[in-house]
Amino acid sequence: MSYFSDREHFNDRTLTESISINVWNGIAGLVNSLITNNNLAKDYSLLCPDGNGICGFDEHSFYMNAKSYIPTIDFLPDYGKIEPLPFNHFDPLPWEEQISDRNQRIEQFKYDVLDFVEFVFKHICDVKNDKYHEYRNHYELIFLDTTIAR
Repeated sequence: MSYFSDREHFNDRTLTESISINVWNGIAGLVNSLITNNNLAKDYSLLCPDGNGICGFDEHSFYMNAKSYIPTIDFLPDYGKIEPLPFNHFDPLPWEEQISDRNQRIEQFKYDVLDFVEFVFKHICDVKNDKYHEYRNHYELIFLDTTIAR
């Protein structure tokens, strides 16, 4: 799979736009919404223990897979919701470090975020609840051939 950073580094360009804390927090909110609504469950499924269908989203597999495709990404949890970034995430190196190292880390963060946006987009699907499984207290999911969630 080719991602934003692959295409941009091939041309040896630098990304001049910044990704602010507010932009990241908006992306995190959207991804958390997709997770809550099971819009990523088709590719990262939790199977019902009775084996009769998909009943949810496997966050751990999703995050581990994202990290395998974007090896430099360091801001995703191993498991659980994506958190808004603290301010110091944009200032990851101690002040003693050279300014070029700091700028390089911030530049890498921008590429990682844009790669992550593409990764998420490739896995979004439309879903609706099917039969309610009373014993397990969940719905089994049906995946639709539409692109409304995208």
